[in-house]
Amino acid sequence: SSGINAEYGGKTEVMIIRSKHDTKSKSPEEVQILDEVIEVTKVARNLGVIFDEKLTMEKDVSHKVKGCMSYLNNLWRIGDKLDRDSKVKMVNMFIHSKLDFGNSLLYNINASEIGRLQKVQNSAIRYIFNRRHRRGV
Repeated sequence: SSGINAEYGGKTEVMIIRSKHDTKSKSPEEVQILDEVIEVTKVARNLGVIFDEKLTMEKDVSHKVKGCMSYLNNLWRIGDKLDRDSKVKMVNMFIHSKLDFGNSLLYNINASEIGRLQKVQNSAIRYIFNRRHRRGV
């Protein structure tokens, strides 16, 4: 089979980006590019960043938060065996690098999404300083 989708290993995706305020218009279910019909998707991943059709970045933030919290849970298991400098290095390597990747795309996102990312950073600080929940950071 030839065509645009075959040329790129079946990974060709089409996403129609709309304003988050646009609640009335409907996206087509598929589009034709050259001689090929490609299904329109509402979510797409590119270079490790998850985009949605309204660019709210909610899926990307959820993915980052879930991944970081998983790393933090594992780090807590070995935390008593590490000194503070080692903990800082681990947090920078596993948490901050994940949060920083693609962060310029998070400009102007919803405050609740920023809050979720802030909670990850707060949890990382608690880990470094051996503070459990409900104590000040």
